[in-house]
Amino acid sequence: MMRRESWRTDFYEAIERHRPHVFEWGAHDCAILTADAIEAVIGEDLARTFRGRYSKRDETPELLRSHGYESPVEILVSRFDEIHPSAAIVGDVAIVPTRWGPATAPVVGAELAVYAPGGPLGLAPIEEAVRAFRIEIREGR
Repeated sequence: MMRRESWRTDFYEAIERHRPHVFEWGAHDCAILTADAIEAVIGEDLARTFRGRYSKRDETPELLRSHGYESPVEILVSRFDEIHPSAAIVGDVAIVPTRWGPATAPVVGAELAVYAPGGPLGLAPIEEAVRAFRIEIREGR
């Protein structure tokens, strides 16, 4: 298992690129934020087939299903090892419950970088995570 050599710097830069922006479906939402963070860590854009293809919440289910997924969480399940949230480290991804459903959130230490519809990028305590994934390239891939 491995991460890119410059992953830590690239990871924080990916998060910071979102900071000036409020939530916007398809550009500055939890899935795109998470995909940008993952790309910084392992060098692969898991959202390449989704970027620019949705701008409303109700467009995402059909787009995901057209690629064989029911949710962004299923993409994580298919690619990364699930770990207990208490084992998550910087660069990993957590899942937090929201009133809109489960949201993905990059782990930035003891906190998670999160977006909520209509709001700016914020932080939530890692204790809010209900699932987490170790973001590393699986050997043999």
